[in-house]
Amino acid sequence: MVDLRKVIGIILLINVAFLLFFHSAGATSETPIVYQQTLAPLFEDKKPWPVFLSPQWDEYESTSNFTGTFQNLKKDMNYCTKVKEFQDKYPLPFKADGLPPRENRVVYCDYSKSMFVHKVVEEKSRTVLTNHWAGIKDAPEKDDLRPDITMFFQLTSSWHRNFKIGSQFLCPGQLYNHIPGNAYLNFKDLTALTMREYGKYYEGREKCFNPWEVMPHTLVLFEKEQCEEFVESLKKDKNPDKIKWIYKKSRYSHNGSGLQVVDAQIAKELLELYSKPQGCENKNDKYLAQKYIPNPFLINGKKFDFRAYMFIASTDPLMILYHDGFLRVSMADYDEDSSNPAVYLTNTHITEDYLKSKNMTQDDYNQFMEDQGWDFDHFNRFMVNSGHVDKNWMNDYVKKYIKWAMFHIVRMNLDHLLRHPGVFEIYGLDFLLDEDFKLWFIELNLTPSIAATSKEKEKINKKFVSDQIDLEYARLYGADFDSILKTTNFEWVYDGRKQEMERYHGLITPDCV
Repeated sequence: MVDLRKVIGIILLINVAFLLFFHSAGATSETPIVYQQTLAPLFEDKKPWPVFLSPQWDEYESTSNFTGTFQNLKKDMNYCTKVKEFQDKYPLPFKADGLPPRENRVVYCDYSKSMFVHKVVEEKSRTVLTNHWAGIKDAPEKDDLRPDITMFFQLTSSWHRNFKIGSQFLCPGQLYNHIPGNAYLNFKDLTALTMREYGKYYEGREKCFNPWEVMPHTLVLFEKEQCEEFVESLKKDKNPDKIKWIYKKSRYSHNGSGLQVVDAQIAKELLELYSKPQGCENKNDKYLAQKYIPNPFLINGKKFDFRAYMFIASTDPLMILYHDGFLRVSMADYDEDSSNPAVYLTNTHITEDYLKSKNMTQDDYNQFMEDQGWDFDHFNRFMVNSGHVDKNWMNDYVKKYIKWAMFHIVRMNLDHLLRHPGVFEIYGLDFLLDEDFKLWFIELNLTPSIAATSKEKEKINKKFVSDQIDLEYARLYGADFDSILKTTNFEWVYDGRKQEMERYHGLITPDCV
């Protein structure tokens, strides 16, 4: 008698082999990558697709360490069996809205107790293993992961590389706030390379998507041709005192570190570095050059950027949501010819350090932080009252453009993200507005800082984190997701539960799919 499970397994393996062949062939071909054909089988079809039979799973396994201990926790390959036994023995109660009550929302959150996010999670759930925080020093005593955990809410964006999904954590009936493959969204060099490749899909349809109209032209300096283009640009520059490039680390740089404005002196040093023999053939070079936007729109003479939040609520089905963020205003007056980082950097952490160095009173400090972090409504009122735009500009252009960019940024990276019903993640995306009222995507950040640096931010961010938790529990337990969504400040970007063009919520037209 034919074993049906074996037959299905063989068919799935053949399909995976075909997909891998097609994807690798497309990636090396001179013709544009056919993104629709490589992504549809994984993310848009309704057919079941086992997590462990995918190239994303293979990459996840090959870059992980599932042995030993981590954060003084044991790694148990039988953990998911124990979770199933616990769930069968102790079924959860549910409230009228379909969500479990607080005492049954058992969350392992490895943010330290003093952090704002941990405090919000603790209000919404029953936190456990609170002495196992991110960065804890190794201790002889090791604990087990508890089988009653329903959500892992972790600070470290690669926590999944230490515990195996489906065996050691993230069992059926559990959630996790990071998506394996998320580095492809975060690393600036990978973003620039993917933008370039994704743009080929829209050759002849540049009105739909043009990578260097979305983000400033970017050259990855471990790529020989791009490095040589950068060197040639520096050589031909007749006016090196005029800043034209930003030089920055492509990975593992935070709070404005690893960034230089390419003034005449820096240009001379870089030209010397990359003009050496093999200078443009260093595959370990982790820097990139990005075109400098010389005409940023200013608020009271100061540069600023938009921080908006993207919430991938699920990868199976794909569900992408948008949330307002804040403006981040630099502390120094803008001077396009200055190489002083304070003129360009708007990072909140840098602002806090700057203000603390001034030994100001707490009231003055609080006022400065309020001024440095306008919400979008505040900015819209400023723009309308200043006569720059009409009252609908923020919704009709800024938010719509950011949502549109979010969709494409996720879509171009879908073949790197693990499709799994239990994963979700929040991201911080930064955009710059120029004097022509054009928005430029600058970068995406994993585990963005969610803090209470002002009363306004405390109120907004508390609801922001709380709503994520409610939405994920709604999804996990089959509550009315859409009804709960209406009580939040999240807005749709893409809804994979819908059919055809309904999925895109008016952001994409049929000719641009």
